[in-house]
Amino acid sequence: MDNLNQKIEFKHGHIYLETDENHAVSGQELNGRVHLYLTQPFPAASLDIVMKGIEAVKWVSGEGTENKRKHEKINTLTDTRQIIYSFPQSIAMPGQYTFPFRILIPAGLPCSLMFAGTRRSRAMVNYSLFAILKPEENTTLEEMKYKTDISMREPIENIRTDFDSCIESKINSWFGLRKHGEVKLKLKFDKDFYLSNEMVVVQCDIDNSQCKIPIKKIKMSLKQVIKLKSGTGTFLNRYTKWKNYYEGIPKREQTGESSKVMEMNLKFVNGNINRGLEEIFTLETTDITLLTKQLQPSTSGTYANISYIVSVKLYYGIKSRRSTKCEVPIIIQPCEEEEDAKVEAPEGWSPIQIQQEGDIEASSPSLAASPEDIQYVDPEWNQNLKKN
Repeated sequence: MDNLNQKIEFKHGHIYLETDENHAVSGQELNGRVHLYLTQPFPAASLDIVMKGIEAVKWVSGEGTENKRKHEKINTLTDTRQIIYSFPQSIAMPGQYTFPFRILIPAGLPCSLMFAGTRRSRAMVNYSLFAILKPEENTTLEEMKYKTDISMREPIENIRTDFDSCIESKINSWFGLRKHGEVKLKLKFDKDFYLSNEMVVVQCDIDNSQCKIPIKKIKMSLKQVIKLKSGTGTFLNRYTKWKNYYEGIPKREQTGESSKVMEMNLKFVNGNINRGLEEIFTLETTDITLLTKQLQPSTSGTYANISYIVSVKLYYGIKSRRSTKCEVPIIIQPCEEEEDAKVEAPEGWSPIQIQQEGDIEASSPSLAASPEDIQYVDPEWNQNLKKN
């Protein structure tokens, strides 16, 4: 996820955070840097990295004004703080500093999500990173902080490759009184995990040799299954995100070696349902806005869950109580984003590199100073510094 496009400036300097990757992965490490510029001494206890994540859902059930009921739930997914540097003598000296950091993202976090659908259904999973210059406890100064949203991904395990899914069906009509024979449908996938800009290719083999009627057409579609929960109910819906029709095959025939190849380019599958999504959510960055225009990722939240199914259905042109179709679940994740445009460093920027907490001696000469070495300038900072 893109960092904000400007540094957060304060009365006597600025603070800025950037990460090595455009996204984080649940249960894995995230590396980055905090840049700090101070023109005067600051009574700082530590430099911290805070990560917050929330999951929020809401929808409306019932018909009519009297029967309508609102359902909503907000869940805190994570709220962690890690000290990456403790300042000697609780004083941060003037200067330019870069603090590399490495944090472990909590395991079990669901993918970032921004969804809007029918019945006023809304779902959001959002994560934010903060770089916080924490003042010394005995001061009255507020924290210096910088915030950026970051996209979360779930780790993918047990990816299936080169697998088949088969179904056999009896073709009956007129409430089962007229029997037309049997059909066999076999789908072959190269994998079950895709990025949102990839091509899904399905090899379709059909054996209609034991059926007395032809297959008129074949439909391939992508189903998005939405499940939202709250303490008062459950919202469940299936949306057809994409569909395409292919030519069928005659009666008493089969595809044989001439398998039908069906393709679906996820890049061109529309992302959101409601066009007014931007008016519902507060979108702070360009990348969050882009997230609403792509296919929402497969998400396994406690209260927000999204999954996808590739469906292939055969049409015989008769009325039958049972349809012949094969459905295969797949996993979709956001595509790799383009490299973010970095915030330009100020003129003359030449920071001191400070190691992460635990890898540095407390008496680092770059930040340690005795009170008599400090030049007090700002009255408010001066008052707080003298308390030490």
